[in-house]
Amino acid sequence: VVLDPQWLIDIFKKVITVRPYHWKENQYFDLWRKLEREGILEEKLLKHVWSSLIPQTETFESLIAIMEKFSLLCPWPLQKGVSCGKQYLVPSMLKSHPPEEINDLVASAQIPSLFLDFETGQVPAGFFPRLVLEFFQWCIDGFPRHEPPQLYNGFARFNILPEKGRSVILLCHSLSIELLILTSNETFDTSDETLAWTVRNQLASMIDSMRDKFFWVKNVVYELSFLCPVCCRGSEVSYCRNHNTKGCKQEECLHFFPDSKLATGDIQVCNRSATAKNNRVSVAHFAPWFSSEKDKVSMGC
Repeated sequence: VVLDPQWLIDIFKKVITVRPYHWKENQYFDLWRKLEREGILEEKLLKHVWSSLIPQTETFESLIAIMEKFSLLCPWPLQKGVSCGKQYLVPSMLKSHPPEEINDLVASAQIPSLFLDFETGQVPAGFFPRLVLEFFQWCIDGFPRHEPPQLYNGFARFNILPEKGRSVILLCHSLSIELLILTSNETFDTSDETLAWTVRNQLASMIDSMRDKFFWVKNVVYELSFLCPVCCRGSEVSYCRNHNTKGCKQEECLHFFPDSKLATGDIQVCNRSATAKNNRVSVAHFAPWFSSEKDKVSMGC
């Protein structure tokens, strides 16, 4: 029971907001930089910033449990041979942006991206960091040989099957969240299709879990969709009528197909391109994201 909610908010703000640190805190400089660059919070730094507000160890542990419950942080597995105390992952603290080469990496994916669109027209504040934590927990439980993820502001790459060159990327845009599967070009096989369906199915479970934890997520209405391969190749509109230009990359101008239409298996037609020789959308292009009956049996569904 928290009798003073403002006190609890002040406690959380010490962790999830960046504040200038004075030269007298030189001994914590590297820990602050690590938090801002990697999203990793050391227990030593956490105790320091809470020292003036939390007098007892029991209260410290209780507050950590509360922050875990609200997906503000989660335990970070220690590297072997490291004994520097507990570490926590705090995605909302990541301030560094991913390198520009990320665009080339996304374009190299053999499986088309899956997009999470929201009824409000933009990604709800705080939704992406919490989704990153849900994915991270899933990787820990389901992929014991996974490598540490690469995390940036609005970007996360989870190396779930490093021995096979498989990873999952979450990329936060202004209006949507993009999810894609990366595979090594020379080893693409049917197991990658099973992986894509598994990730898609798990995404729904993660959002349901978030709805159980946070009352505001219950009101979040979303839709899964795919970028039109006819008029939006390379994540840009071949000809944008809104801006009267070629190669428009404005997110609001892109053409998406809801997965509910593609899941039926019926042929879809792009009505945005006047110059396409073939404006039919091949449903088979998105097949890896949709399970077959054989996949369901093999997954125990």
